[in-house]
Amino acid sequence: MAVLSELLDKMHVSATVSASASEPDDLTGQRVNVVAINGDDLTVLIGPRGETLDALQFLGRLMVAHKLHRRSNFVVDVEGYRQRRVQALTRLAERMADKARQRGEPISLEPMTAYERRIIHMALRDTPDVYTESAGEGKQRRVRIYPKQ
Repeated sequence: MAVLSELLDKMHVSATVSASASEPDDLTGQRVNVVAINGDDLTVLIGPRGETLDALQFLGRLMVAHKLHRRSNFVVDVEGYRQRRVQALTRLAERMADKARQRGEPISLEPMTAYERRIIHMALRDTPDVYTESAGEGKQRRVRIYPKQ
């Protein structure tokens, strides 16, 4: 927390930083440490589609790992953005699964990060009449939703 607070100070961003453990993952049962950043008008820390937030998390992890001399794994969230993104991606997955069912053909989603693709896969893993696969390379990797025949 102190590392991120210092980083925000250097960026001249006024915010509070707190830490907590996430709910257990429904597949692995593991909890993740979440560093929450809250304040007024922090959209600058989120950036387009969360790219600035991802960069802030990367830098934070790198700085903490340097201080601890070992890898550090935690999630940085600003104003609950990540939870809202999970909900939006879950709704998108359900809508696109309906579309794949109706059309009877696969639907490709926009390119996403590995974290976002995992959310889509997890949202539809128990849906009996569709299945998902990731396709593409690098930044163009995307989820395809297939109706089961």
